[in-house]
Amino acid sequence: MVIHQYLSDENLSIILNNPSRVFNGDEIGFSLCPKTKSVLGSKGAKDVYEVAKGNEKENLTVMFTFNAAGIMCHPMVIYSYKRIPQHIIDSVPPNWGVGRSDTGWMKAEMFYEYIANVLHPFLIENSIQFP
Repeated sequence: MVIHQYLSDENLSIILNNPSRVFNGDEIGFSLCPKTKSVLGSKGAKDVYEVAKGNEKENLTVMFTFNAAGIMCHPMVIYSYKRIPQHIIDSVPPNWGVGRSDTGWMKAEMFYEYIANVLHPFLIENSIQFP
């Protein structure tokens, strides 16, 4: 109700009538060297191997954003590289964001890059009405 009151006070409550204008985003970290020896594979797959040994702290972060209408915005993947290898950049789908930080975690600069270079173009491309 706090959000509803705020939007009402700011004369923006019409936003709530259009679920395509209501967004929520979150980042999730993926460990590239999980501690478990279990490996997920397709049912019936014969060639499923153990995860290779590596730095157990190595991870990457993915920023996901969805709207209340159920539409997913293009994500952003954040790697823990000083310089992202070209083959990784080339493998990322068009319109996705690619970033880097020393830790592989989202930082303020990366969040700005996501808003400016991924989310904003997505909103324009999908004709999402701005307040």
